[in-house]
Amino acid sequence: MESQQRNVTANGITQAVRVAGPVDGVPVLLVHGNCSSAAFWEPLVRRLPPTLRVVAPDLRGYGATQTAPVDATRGLTDFADDVAALLDEPSLFADGARPVVVGRSGDANAGGPPRPDRRAAARGTGVPVRLRRHPRPGRHADHARPRWLRRRHGER
Repeated sequence: MESQQRNVTANGITQAVRVAGPVDGVPVLLVHGNCSSAAFWEPLVRRLPPTLRVVAPDLRGYGATQTAPVDATRGLTDFADDVAALLDEPSLFADGARPVVVGRSGDANAGGPPRPDRRAAARGTGVPVRLRRHPRPGRHADHARPRWLRRRHGER
């Protein structure tokens, strides 16, 4: 499935959003992680079925979205408010859509708190194993390395 970039104004800022699939498709909202953009999701989006409506915004200050002040006392709430505002944008989602929200890294929280009534499910992807540093002996518990990786290296 191929995505297209659109610009929408939501929560008072111009947000760049990658969209794919029919507006009445099963809604999926992909939220990128820190120091990233919606382009992070492109390899995944290309493999998804065309029955899904995939929306992947660039968070404020990232990618092609407008840079706007962030109130540090609110944590990720400014980002979450931006994402929640996209749920009401008719060009992105069908009326009353409750997308499955998938977030990458700490910014997975940006898909969370403000509108739990408007999402079907939420899932954070964490850090892929291939990006983790191997723990140094004595610094981390054995469970810090996935079981399959320990087995691969002859560890228990």
